[in-house]
Amino acid sequence: MTPGAPAPWLPSLLLLLWLPGCAPLSGPGTVTGIVGRSLSVQCQYEEKYKTYNKYWCRKSLLLCSTIVKTKSSGEVRKDRVSIRDHPANLTFTVTLEHLTLNDADTYECGIDTPWTEGFDKSVEVMVFIVPAPGPWWLEVVALAELGIRSESGSKLLPVLLSVLALLLLLLVTSLLAWRMFQKWEKAVEHPEQSQNLKQATEHSEPQYVNLQLHTLSLREEPVPSSQVEVEYSTVAFPREELHYSSLVFDSQTQNSDANRVFPQTPQGQEPEYSVVRKPTGSRSESHP
Repeated sequence: MTPGAPAPWLPSLLLLLWLPGCAPLSGPGTVTGIVGRSLSVQCQYEEKYKTYNKYWCRKSLLLCSTIVKTKSSGEVRKDRVSIRDHPANLTFTVTLEHLTLNDADTYECGIDTPWTEGFDKSVEVMVFIVPAPGPWWLEVVALAELGIRSESGSKLLPVLLSVLALLLLLLVTSLLAWRMFQKWEKAVEHPEQSQNLKQATEHSEPQYVNLQLHTLSLREEPVPSSQVEVEYSTVAFPREELHYSSLVFDSQTQNSDANRVFPQTPQGQEPEYSVVRKPTGSRSESHP
């Protein structure tokens, strides 16, 4: 082998490491949980790492802070996080309980290897947390907050902001449409009320006409009466207009003739009122 020349087997080894199923450790890549519930992450390893300790850590800028680590095939718990190794199927499971929005971050499934074997074997897992079902505006705000905190927030943030703006626009449009509908409904109701009031007024309020009649005998001159006897009679007919007339009768004269009508009333004499039905077909008879 020429000094300085790359080993011919190195590209093949790198290719094998990148092929699916050929990595010493593999994980789901991304998982999503709901606030208040539990989330399980399963990572798979090669058989030669069966007896090695496995761990779950939270990544920062340069380091990965270990949260929980196995010591045997049993379960190990720390606060809300537990880890259990399953050597029989070459997997270990990490469970996060009572999720919160702050649990959204980038984690790693790792295998603790001796320093003689180099760095630890690890695979990155991105955990997303969404709020529990509730009002849509709370979900949008929570998703926007999640997008800002996560590493992929720079890609999701414009989409989330666009969705938020669209929802706000729909809300404003709905409010305006509701206000316009209320105004239209009031405009429709008011003409009906005024029309009903007008009709009720026309049927309930009578029309008054003052008629002053003075009856005289054919042979005698008009003599002012000192005392006038007044008789009232009221005839009510529904759905017909009422007509009022003012009639003055001379109590001293027995015979009266309605054919002679004088338009003027003697001075000092007050008109008297009586309700008389308007003739419909034939001449109405005299009523006392």
